[in-house]
Amino acid sequence: MGTPGKPVPSDDVLRAAVRRAWEGKGASLHTLGDEIGLSPAGLLKFINGAIPRPSTRKKLLTWYTGQPPVQGEPELAAAEPLFARLFPGLSDEDRLRLMHALAARAAEVYRRRGTTPPSWVTELEGS
Repeated sequence: MGTPGKPVPSDDVLRAAVRRAWEGKGASLHTLGDEIGLSPAGLLKFINGAIPRPSTRKKLLTWYTGQPPVQGEPELAAAEPLFARLFPGLSDEDRLRLMHALAARAAEVYRRRGTTPPSWVTELEGS
């Protein structure tokens, strides 16, 4: 579903985007589910961490690609390929652990300074 040169977002990125849309729009799960093409129950399962079936993932990707980017800051979808280039040879699992550790530390520093962390940091914190 990705285009050449453009990374396909992980389930964690999709999950964070769905959460952001649900909380940010103040929409019901029913309304957001209709927008994505999923039932409210299926959407809630995904938000709570269920691994989506291929057909569900396709609907989520289609919806995600139609969403406007978060303005002014990098998204997790942009950070993931950068981490892959910065830390070659690590398994996806090890790289994800490293990203979570960095995000936790970054969030701590931003909050101590009284500023809001970038969205990719909060997306990793929420997953």
